[in-house]
This record gives sequence, C-alpha cells and structure tokens, in this order.
Amino acid sequence: MRYRSSIAALAVLFASLAVAEGEVSVVFRFAPGDSGAAVFVAGEWNRWDPTAEPMLDPDGDGVYERTIELTAGRYEYKFVVDGKWIEDPAARESTPNPYGSANSVVYAGAAPEPDVFRIVAAADERPGAEVREVPFAFRPERTPSGVYLAGTFNDWKADAQRMEGPDSGGLFRARLALPPGEYQYKFVADGAWFHDPTNERKTDDGFGGSNSVLLVDERFPLVPLARGDGRIFEGALSLGPENVSVVRTEPGSVIVTARAHRGDVTGGQILFRGAGGETTVPMREIGSDGRFVYFRGELALPIETEGRLGIAIADGDSVRYLTRQGLSANRDEAGLLEVNAIETPLFEVPDWVVDGVFYQIFPERFRNGDRKNDPDFKEAYYAGKTALPKGGTTNE
Repeated sequence: MRYRSSIAALAVLFASLAVAEGEVSVVFRFAPGDSGAAVFVAGEWNRWDPTAEPMLDPDGDGVYERTIELTAGRYEYKFVVDGKWIEDPAARESTPNPYGSANSVVYAGAAPEPDVFRIVAAADERPGAEVREVPFAFRPERTPSGVYLAGTFNDWKADAQRMEGPDSGGLFRARLALPPGEYQYKFVADGAWFHDPTNERKTDDGFGGSNSVLLVDERFPLVPLARGDGRIFEGALSLGPENVSVVRTEPGSVIVTARAHRGDVTGGQILFRGAGGETTVPMREIGSDGRFVYFRGELALPIETEGRLGIAIADGDSVRYLTRQGLSANRDEAGLLEVNAIETPLFEVPDWVVDGVFYQIFPERFRNGDRKNDPDFKEAYYAGKTALPKGGTTNE
C-alpha cells in the first residue's frame, strides 16, 4: 500500500544530460534522516517494484542517490524508505493515486512550462470580489525607522502593512486593494499613532484622539483581478508576517501559509535554499475570504537543518517572488526568511482544549435593550450583506 509518510525527509531531484538518443539520465537524491535506512525509488518505469532500484549513500553524507536512464517523457514515482512509500516533497508536480495519497511526477528531458505552477486542488474558483486600488501617503515630521498603515481593513495590526519610503519628498506610500465601503485608519511610526493630516474626515478613536475615515467608492480605480491573465496585483503583498506564516507541527516538518488577492493567481510555491541546494514545494489552496486566497505547503526539514525560505506566486505564465518591499519578477531577488527545524516555533494544541467547552454570549440578541449602541453596518465586511434573508425581520 502506498501512502504519504510523516518521516522527516528532504529530497532533491535533478534531470540532467541525455546519455543516448531518446534517453535521459535522471538523478534521484533523497536524505531520509536515518543513515541506516533502506531507500529505494519506484515508479512507472519499473512497474512500481519497491526493491528494483536501490539508492546508495557512497560518501556517507546522508544523501541517497540513484541514476536511472529513462526515455524522454513523464513519469510518476515515489521513494520507499524501510518499506514506507514517501511522496517527494520537492517535486514540482504531483498527482492523486488510487490509495488516497499522491505520486510525485518527474519529466525526463524538458518539462513543459518548468517555471510555471498551479495551485493544487483549488478550493475556491469564484472570481475575486470587486476591489478598488486605494493609495495612502504620510509625511512624518521626523524620519522614522519605518511607517505602517493600520485600520479596520487589517484589524488595526500595527505591523501588518509596512509603507514604502521615504521618497525624495519624505513621503511613505502604500497601495491597498479594498472592497467598496467605509474604513477607519491611522499611520504608525516608531510606535506612535497618527491620523491622516490630509484627510478631513475623522471620528473619535475612544482614546482622546481621532481615526481618519475613508469611503472607498467609484472614485478609486477598479483593480482588474482575474485568474490566468498574467497580471498579479502587488498591493499589500510582501514577505512579511501579514502574508506569510511558518510553523512547525512536528519534528522535521514545517507548515508554510501564504496569501494573494482572491481571484488573481493560479499557483503558489515554496522555495527552500539550504546546504543541498534549492528545493521547491507546491502549495495547496485551503480557502479564501472577501479579499485574499490562502494557500499552504508542507516542507520536510530534517532536525538541525538550516536554510532560507521564500514564496513564489503565479498567474498563468507570469511568476512573481515575494520580497520585503513587494513583488519581483527576478528569482534572485526573492525575499528569504531564515528557518531552522529546531528554532521554528512548534505549534501544539493545549491540553485544556481536548475536553474543554467553548461558548459565547450574545447579549441583546432577543431584545434591543439600548438602541443607541445599534451598529450602523458601515464596516467593510458588511458590504453587500445588509439585505434581510427570506422571512427575516428587523427590531423596528
């Protein structure tokens, strides 16, 4: 039975020079993390024989190798480690098999569109919501170490949206793709919060100051979000904590989650650069909200492995790499996060959750005790959702 194992493993696959007419030499390399493991590679070329192609580690570096001459074409394969069938986490492509897991795919010779990838098992094929491109600018009195944009559009997170700058005029700028609606916001510079001095619309912030208020409507240009058109909207995307998270779920495995604008991209991919070279891992779409699509991939990291991690996103034939400042078409400019299989935070479910009881209190749901605190439903997340359901009534 073939299945995906959670064994700590790191695999790198190379297709190299043709050795005879119509044949290609393919080098498989795999580091199982156990120097005593019995490692094989099995695939369509050997009728999935689990012991026909043993992999060896002649130099004792922990990386098992096997060179196989294959006729040019596409092949499905897996590694077999101590009898367990392992999907190659570094494969650029995989395909479901009848056993509830997936087989890795290698192309002997030139693979079609080698630098273009697609999201595996898309969860949401709906087009992106209508969004408008909204510019923000702020000129602080003193040049800070950094300026951030916080508001109702990002839950007032003080470090979620870094602004670019300063430019020659001392301005820090940011562009967001926002659905129509009313938003409150402030600028954050070196920990201090400032309302927008160029915006006359304000409201009490509850702390003796003011929040700036912005109405996003047809005055702002429409952002053309579409899958497969080769255009990726850059606004609010960068290699920062608001867009990329890395957590360790078990020894030897990290989960990477990233986001892009919903309805705008067709693929996501993890780039990992370590001592063994560069490894790429496809990402799977896991869901979406009104603004973003979220995709996730699992990277196998043997204990004590260190390296740097980046994210690439694709739309049709167009590929962009997340950087600290935004997106870049240059692979060499991809922003990279330091990652360590030991130091990366381990995500653990607290013991109290196992037998815990979750509850929430909803006051004033059955009788409107104080109409003065009724919501006005002007927040962005209510946009297009204020119509009563069939048979619904109000408190009026």
